[in-house]
Parts: sequence; structure tokens; C-alpha cells
Amino acid sequence: MKKILLLFFIAGVITSCKKNKPEEKFNSDSLIKLSNRESKLYIAKTLAIAVTKEPSLRAFIKNEALKQFDNDYDVFYQAAKNIVIDGKETFNEKILKYASSKDSFNVALKKLPLLTIMIPALPEFNAEIWQTSTDIPTVAVEPVDRDNKESIKGFFNQESFEIPHGLLPAKATIVIKDNERIVVNANTINNTAKANNQSVQFLNSEGLLYSFADPAFNGLKIRVNNSMSAKALLNNTKVASLNKVRNNDIMRAPSRSETYGYEHRKVDISKVQHIIDAIQSGSAWQRDNIYYGINPSTGITSGPLKRNIKESLTHFRFYDASATFDQIGKNPGDPIPIEGKIWENWTTGTYEFRITAIVNAKNGPGLETMKTIWVYPSQLFSLNYTKIQVPHGTPPSQGTYFWGPSIDGAKLFELPVPIPLENWDLENLSFGWNIYFSRYNAAQTVTEVVSQSSEFATNFELSIPLGEKIKVGAKFGASSKTTNSQSHTFSKTIGPQSFGSSSHYFDTPIWKDYTISGNTVTYNPYELNFGTVFLTIEPRLQ
Repeated sequence: MKKILLLFFIAGVITSCKKNKPEEKFNSDSLIKLSNRESKLYIAKTLAIAVTKEPSLRAFIKNEALKQFDNDYDVFYQAAKNIVIDGKETFNEKILKYASSKDSFNVALKKLPLLTIMIPALPEFNAEIWQTSTDIPTVAVEPVDRDNKESIKGFFNQESFEIPHGLLPAKATIVIKDNERIVVNANTINNTAKANNQSVQFLNSEGLLYSFADPAFNGLKIRVNNSMSAKALLNNTKVASLNKVRNNDIMRAPSRSETYGYEHRKVDISKVQHIIDAIQSGSAWQRDNIYYGINPSTGITSGPLKRNIKESLTHFRFYDASATFDQIGKNPGDPIPIEGKIWENWTTGTYEFRITAIVNAKNGPGLETMKTIWVYPSQLFSLNYTKIQVPHGTPPSQGTYFWGPSIDGAKLFELPVPIPLENWDLENLSFGWNIYFSRYNAAQTVTEVVSQSSEFATNFELSIPLGEKIKVGAKFGASSKTTNSQSHTFSKTIGPQSFGSSSHYFDTPIWKDYTISGNTVTYNPYELNFGTVFLTIEPRLQ
């Protein structure tokens, strides 16, 4: 019965594909009134001819994408357009000469200030393995209305066709899209970057200022990875023998990250010795020992704050694989997976997630710390791909099959570099923090005001010998605690891509158990439970 339902679903996808629509008609007069979507189609149609005729253009697109200026395999048109290729023509000139009308092309280009060419990670194709001398790509245009199961428009040389909704190309493909990691105009520079005194502006072109939407997307600086590098990830996707893969009907997506199961994680002992010491100290509040060195069993009852430690996100995982993949990968209204069948949004690149810590302060407005993480879908979910025969009418250039994705589980994702949130200065910061987690989506982000009441420790006094405040006594000491309430204004993702909030407390134990083997510690941590996502936050050395 399950197989029958799956076949019906696949058949529905294929038969719903519209075969080779008549190509859109463009002229300079009508272009003035064209939408963003229509402009992308015009650019894509022109680019498809250009990449067919110009091997050096294909090589340039690959090489620029490999630079990962925004930590994805993107070529930002405004930044690349004046770069000379082969010592002759600029990037823009090489494409422009294949336009049916230069005026029309320039009008369409001006309507797309965030125009980007992306090289997607597909089952048999990605930026790292693209053989530009022989692989002529299809140019696809990112979909607009996913709620209506929209097929993806594709151009190959002068052919126009559609890639069925829910399926992935088996051939070389590049994507025309808007870049969601960049903002345009000075007034839209990310407030978080301003607050951290970080300038993320990187381009001034034709009177427009371009900035990264978040410092995490800035691949132009020395990269401090919040995720594995895109190159490292895609190197893991290289297929030993593409011919062997093409002879198989089912292909499993590469792991891209080692997992240890949901219960236990592995780490070098040098990174967590302070946590082991805190557990062995027997302190009722392990963070008393970690942040202040308090150890009642040895008679140490006071100590100054250790400022080289911060609460850090080290791992996260999703609970219900199919439902969550459906939730974070699509907009409201998209179909629910049938028998494990899913829709993978291959035209947008990596997922972006945002973690926000809302922390009350004893004095002042408190803290709102936001950090962004970018992750490939196959780092979070166990994905399989099944060959689906292309519908009748698809150009021969696209081969004989597409890939249909399915899902059979979620993975534990370990951040190669833990993301630091805040140092837990218990004298000035609240005993409990609120943690928010969401799929970052600028189109579904609103400003929200939240109020929260918090407890503060008062057992601090000035140490004359040290010249700084020290915590006196474990827990709240002999003194009484205080409470206050504060309001916070922060940017929050709404809709199905928000996973809500959970509370994180100073007295929560860090690990349930652990074992040591040589220099490796395997441990079972406490997690923050959001219902559908579980976060591991630990105090880590900076």
C-alpha cells in the first residue's frame, strides 16, 4: 500500500509538469513594467546561451563561486560584472552580447540589485566537481509560489522547459536568484552588526551600498566557521564513480558530518576539562565551579569571575525528521511528506538558522545576543534520492532522469566551532536566560517586544587584594536574591520556521554522564527542549 501511495505521488508530480511552455516574449518597452520574476527569466534566458557559447565564462562562474564570498557558492552579479575575463571582455559584456536586446537586458538587470548566480549542491553535481570544459549547465530560476507546487523554469542554450516540483536535476545546473545574505542601501545595514560595531558593508555600486545581512555571511574576512566550510562539505559529496552512481536507482546523500547518536557526543578532553572538574567537585551548581572556582569540598567558598568562558551552542538536532524537514524547507501551505517523500529546496543553498539569547541585566537594558548558523540539509537529515524518469517533452540535454528525495531520519549536528553567546556574570546578568531558535528568513522577520522577570544573585563583595568583585558562597549564598522585570525588543522569525523559546538556567547540570578514553571524552549532555528541536549549550573556553 505504501509503495502504491508513493507511486501515485511521483506520478502526480510528473504529470503535473507543464511541458515546454512557449518561450516568454520580451521587448524593451514591456520590460520597463516587468516584475522581478520576469526580469530573472530574461537574464536566465540570456545567460543560458552565453554559458553554452563561452567556456571561459563557465570557468569564471565556477572560480568566483569557489571563493564563497558570502559563505555559499554564489556569484554576486554587481560585484563580478566589471571583472575582465581572458583579458578581453568583462563578465557582463560576455553575457550581454547574447541578449536579444542590450537595452532590455540592462533594464532587467537594474530591476535586480541582488541578482546572484548560485551553484547548487545536487546529488551528482556541485561547484567542486563541475567540469567546466565539458559540462554545459542548465540555468534555472528560483521559484516564487511554492504554495502552488510551482515547477522550476529552466533554460538550456535556447531550449525552455520546466523541472517538476519536488525533483532535483541530475545534470549540471546553476540558479538565478536574489541573494538573501545581502542587504542593499545604507539604511538597511543589519542592526546587530551596528550594535557590535562591525562594519559589514562590502560594495558600493551605482549609488547602492551593499552589506552582509549578518556577520556570519561575511566570507571576505578570515573565516571563523560557525559551520563546516562549504568546501569541506562538498568535498564529501564527491562521488567516486559517477558512472557507478548513474547505474543505481537509489543514492544516499553523504553524511557530511560524523555523528555519535543522539545520546553521546565526543570531544577532546582539553576543551572540556573545566566541565569535568566541576562535576567531580560535587558543587550543587556546576557553573559555580566553572565561572567562579567555588568548591565547597576543598573549602573554596568564593572567587572572581572567569571571563575566558562563555555559554556556547555546541550541537543541535531535530526530533521528527519528515515533519521538521517539511517545516524548515518550505513556506506555509506546501504539501506534507507522503511515505517519506519530501520536497527539497535545492535552489536556495544552505539553511540559515538564528539563535537568540534574551538576558536581563541588573543595571541597564539587558542583552539580546543573536548569532546565525548556516548548515546544509544533509548535515541535519538522512536523505536518499531515487531516480525518476523525466516527463515526456523534456529536452534530451537534461538526460533521462531526475532525482526524487526522501528522508529516513534526523542527525545530530555538531558545530565544528561552538558559537559563544555570553559569559555568565551572575552578579549583573539574570539567573535564567530565554533562548529563541528559528530558521532565519528576512521575509518572515518582525520586531517583537517581550517582557521577562528574572532573579539576580546578591552574594558578591569587593575583594581588596584582587581589586574586583568576588562571588561569596555557593548558590545564592546567605543573602537574599532580587528580582526585576525588563522589556526587550528584538527581531524574531514568525510562522512555521520559528521553533519558539526555551529557558536556560545557571543551576542546570551540564552533563548527565561521561566516560574518558585517552584524550577523548564521550558524554551525554542535558539539552534545551523546544519540542521539535533540541539544543546543547555548554560553558566552553574562548
